[in-house]
Amino acid sequence: MMAAPDLVHNRIVADVQDQIPRKPRERLQTTDLDIVDEASEPIPDLVVLERGVARASTGTTG
Repeated sequence: MMAAPDLVHNRIVADVQDQIPRKPRERLQTTDLDIVDEASEPIPDLVVLERGVARASTGTTG
């Protein structure tokens, strides 16, 4: 288990995110990535995608 990022780290990520226009992109924070041929499941601080590229979550809640 890793420690959560500190406040300074989170502020830096927020500042970077604010520089990226919402359209035509999606800006996602702490999102699991499914990378083909990669055993680990990286959780990056910020992911920027073209809108509509990412598939919806297949996880269930409840």
